[in-house]
Amino acid sequence: MSSRASVSNLICSSRRPAMVAAAGGELQRKLQGLLGWLLPVLSNIQMMFGHDPGLNTERKVETAVTDFVLDGSKTTSIAHKVWRSVVRPGDTVIDATCGNGHDTLELARLVIQDENAGFVIGLDLQQSAIDNTTSLLDRELEPKKRGKVNLLQLCHSQLDKIVDEASVRLVCFNLGYQPGGDKSFITRAESTVSAVRAAAKVIQPQGLISIMSYVGHPGGQEEFEAVREFVASLPSSDWVCSHLEWTNRPLCPHLIFVLRK
Repeated sequence: MSSRASVSNLICSSRRPAMVAAAGGELQRKLQGLLGWLLPVLSNIQMMFGHDPGLNTERKVETAVTDFVLDGSKTTSIAHKVWRSVVRPGDTVIDATCGNGHDTLELARLVIQDENAGFVIGLDLQQSAIDNTTSLLDRELEPKKRGKVNLLQLCHSQLDKIVDEASVRLVCFNLGYQPGGDKSFITRAESTVSAVRAAAKVIQPQGLISIMSYVGHPGGQEEFEAVREFVASLPSSDWVCSHLEWTNRPLCPHLIFVLRK
């Protein structure tokens, strides 16, 4: 029996309906309050949903936020749900920190629907990351789609050197170190801020910068604070910036979204 079920069984049957109703009402009010704050932040995504009429903007955002608040879903899962609300088949997207390739693969599945449309660029300084990402893509993608993903051993701060300004729909960052790799080889505050600044140059209107920032390793907190400070400096007339975190899980990654209006 789960902890939640055990606690529920302790409630006196004569009081349970009222208590459950009260708890449900309070939870609903809190969730509505959170959605009331977040929905305006992401409201500029509204025009992007013509390719998926089944869910409107509010429902998609509500689903992602509900998972975040009630289920404690992995930050990666929340990020991917938001990406699906932004990118479209045929878009050009960048994974600025390939790692082991899981985000690269997710982006490829979102934008490459046939061999004639969609393009993914993956960057990482470590050869091991390029090798692991290559192996994953070779296994999971058919050859024609695999040919639409270009991997480069390059620092994320150089991404504006390889694409034109305002030409990319989404740039994602998964900061820290490569899982299973050398933990001393990490992304650092100075180069990451430069990378986010470069991403701001190449993002097209209604495009998104997605940043997952880990704080549990040496240098992680400093990197997060530097990125947050830069993002906070972007003019609200041109950018919509939001930040999600679990307040009682201090070492969990922070998720930052930066939407160009």
